[in-house]
Amino acid sequence: MARRRGRARRMSGREAYKRPFDLLLLVFVLVLLSPLWLVLGLAIALAIRLDDGGPVLFRQARLGRAGRVFEILKFRTMAVDAEERFGPRWAAWNDRRATRAGRVLRRFHLDEAPQVVNVLRGEMSLVGPRPERPGRAERISRSVPGFPERLVVRPGIAGLAQARGGHDLDPRDKLRYDRLYIEAMSPGLDLRLCAACLARALRASPSRAGRGWAARADRRSVPSDHDPAGVGGSQTGG
Repeated sequence: MARRRGRARRMSGREAYKRPFDLLLLVFVLVLLSPLWLVLGLAIALAIRLDDGGPVLFRQARLGRAGRVFEILKFRTMAVDAEERFGPRWAAWNDRRATRAGRVLRRFHLDEAPQVVNVLRGEMSLVGPRPERPGRAERISRSVPGFPERLVVRPGIAGLAQARGGHDLDPRDKLRYDRLYIEAMSPGLDLRLCAACLARALRASPSRAGRGWAARADRRSVPSDHDPAGVGGSQTGG
């Protein structure tokens, strides 16, 4: 824990660009496309309510920077009693827990849109490792040493792991790509990853930008002290 806090302090200088970057890009996009966001948001809310009459938003505790717990926001994509009926599990593209509206939202990643509120609050960044549930992160850490290293930066809506495969990656591959991102993060890389994840959501050349950058990072290799779990081996995710 002390080691993680120390690394978080060292990272804070490199991370200084992120807050102004996030706010400037969000304000630009929200102002430029405000009529579209308003219509889209109302349409999504109506579709969710008409589907099963449940709440529009889904809230859940997640781990943020330095292990701080925050409440993540999403458009609800699962049946209200999904976890009671099926139990907690990894999200998947063919998830039986998803509602009809939820399957469409997940396909285009629109369920993540409310997380702009988490970004505005300073709990998340536009780009970074995806936040995990506290209990799940603890379980993963037992079998994937080094997994808590992802907590040295704010979690993100988009990220290198999402551009590389998202739900198709196992925790070791997610950690590998999150480490690569943390070592190389910059405004330019953040813009490229935002574009890559947007393309993936629109089903247009889904992961090409993320794959090209990751391949170059692999050739450069990550120093061994940043890969104690040996996750930097050959790629298995799609």
